[in-house]
Amino acid sequence: MSIAMSCKGLELLHSQSSSTSSTSSTFSTSFTSSASSTSFTSSACTLLSSSEVPFLPSLSSKRRRDEDAEMKIDIEDSKDSDVNDETSCEQMIISKRTRFSRSRSAMDFWAMQPRVTVTTITGGKETGRTNGLLKDALFCNPTALVHVADEGITFVTDPLNENIRCIHHHGGEGRGGCVTTLRDLINPRPHILLFLPKEYQSDDRYLLFASWTAIFSISKDGKHIKQLVGILPLLPGYADGVGDMVAFHNISGMVIDSLGRIVMSDRYNHRIRRMVIEKDTFTVTTIAGNGNGNYVDHENPLLASFLYPRTLCVDDKDNIFVVDSGNHCIRRIDHASGVVTTFAGNGTEACKDGNVQEASFTSPLAIIWEHNTKSLFVSDLYSIRRISILGSVMTIAGVREHGCVNGDGLLTRFNTVTSMAIERVEYYSPDWITCVLDLVHFSRWPPGVSDIVFDYLQNVISLILADTNNSQIRRLLISSSSL
Repeated sequence: MSIAMSCKGLELLHSQSSSTSSTSSTFSTSFTSSASSTSFTSSACTLLSSSEVPFLPSLSSKRRRDEDAEMKIDIEDSKDSDVNDETSCEQMIISKRTRFSRSRSAMDFWAMQPRVTVTTITGGKETGRTNGLLKDALFCNPTALVHVADEGITFVTDPLNENIRCIHHHGGEGRGGCVTTLRDLINPRPHILLFLPKEYQSDDRYLLFASWTAIFSISKDGKHIKQLVGILPLLPGYADGVGDMVAFHNISGMVIDSLGRIVMSDRYNHRIRRMVIEKDTFTVTTIAGNGNGNYVDHENPLLASFLYPRTLCVDDKDNIFVVDSGNHCIRRIDHASGVVTTFAGNGTEACKDGNVQEASFTSPLAIIWEHNTKSLFVSDLYSIRRISILGSVMTIAGVREHGCVNGDGLLTRFNTVTSMAIERVEYYSPDWITCVLDLVHFSRWPPGVSDIVFDYLQNVISLILADTNNSQIRRLLISSSSL
């Protein structure tokens, strides 16, 4: 969402409402960057420090008006010699509003249930391998996906159909989006996907995909495939090294860090491994796990134990978060020291929300990192969970039973979500929202106008999910507008 557009919209609303206000207000604004990284300054505002938690929900219009009425009553009751006119009263409202915004920004956004809506993007109630319009396309147990936001395309592995599919969200047949096949792949059969940032792409290296025992690159048009590491035909094993000297036993997740290194979970070897790309040389080493299927945290990562690790992700500092599915928890590998710790989950098989030490997971399968909110999203078999920066686990969609139901939050049903990707994020920083709060009250906009402004300023996260056993690709939309 364009911030420049937001600025113009605010100025227009202000000009339209100025005729109804008895006192004119002057303000100056300046914007930099985009909605995900915004600074906003105003003569009527006191900005929040950048160290505060970077996610603040917009307030519902009714609750905001009620609070402002209470504020004004309090101010009227406490008037003294320093508060003797309407302007001073308004300034006290601004001050109180700013303090309220500061306290809200220091709270966990997810302490209250946001609005979560689930819809189906494509895939029907039955399995198949039909391409075409989104409403007509069919899949057969899709297992992994990656979303390329710049192109509006989601790539999906459809292993039982032995191919990689493309979902074109904003074009193709009927303009409403369509599904095509990037490449049919009988051997190797694709299970895991990874999109390479532009700086790591080449003519024959656009996506990486993995079978159980090897990793391959594929070109953007799907015509060129190259084996990078591992052994074909299907020969599971364990060996570090270069090229076809490397052996895996069920590659279950891949992620790329800020240095371009590919981090992988080797599920049945109970290890986390890393591939370094140097021109056309691909070297694999083990970075964590001793190979014993167990549950052991350790300062030495090679002495730590995992039990059937699945997908993984990295945060902004290249710390690695691993879905340790067999141990029903999320593990963390520190980037600087390599120390392996339990980040969330108590090791018991259950679905319990709460702080990260007390929460429990049923069978976590997929994980992604969202850097604006500093959040982890985890698919826990039939539900979607969120781990906040403040150390709390919350179920935001689905319950501990399978099904296929769209709708709102906990009323929805899934059947084994094995992969997730971030489609888009519309994010307003606490600085931005606090200043708009102040600006609205300082400028004395009518309630109807302020309602429009606050409905416009909402934080949104959109996730794309591979609902494997429902053979559907679904969208989970999280919005703060319901608060």
